Amino acid sequence: MTGLTKEHIGYENGVLGCVVSALTAFAAPGDAVLLHSPTYIGFKGCIGNNGFKMVHSPLKKDEAGIWRMDFEDMDAKIKANNIHVVVFCSPHNPCGRVWEKWEIEKAMEVYRANDCVVISDEIWSDLFWKNSGIKNYLYVFHIQ
Repeated sequence: MTGLTKEHIGYENGVLGCVVSALTAFAAPGDAVLLHSPTYIGFKGCIGNNGFKMVHSPLKKDEAGIWRMDFEDMDAKIKANNIHVVVFCSPHNPCGRVWEKWEIEKAMEVYRANDCVVISDEIWSDLFWKNSGIKNYLYVFHIQ
């Protein structure tokens, strides 16, 4: 990353305040925001109480019983609700689903194609197994 100076960095006391600050930078009250459901209960309060409309894209079980993002549903809901901001949890909270690299890449393709800003909540990302090969959003996209 280039051009980042200390004036661009702020302090937030916790993920919920940070999410609200980021939302207010990229959206206005009344705007729709995409989240995966089930959704962390803290997000329900802080996003809804600040006037944003939450649109949920439910996780769905695949044939192996693994909870996955529904990329078609995400794309359809983004388009139908004119969404330009997404809150993405990695690993997912509350179900704890650790996304595989291809899943993060596919989700970001959907978001990029729809001109969405991604607010990535990775507060639990340090819980990945050291040799699992699972990485977070920043690692997948080589953001340093």
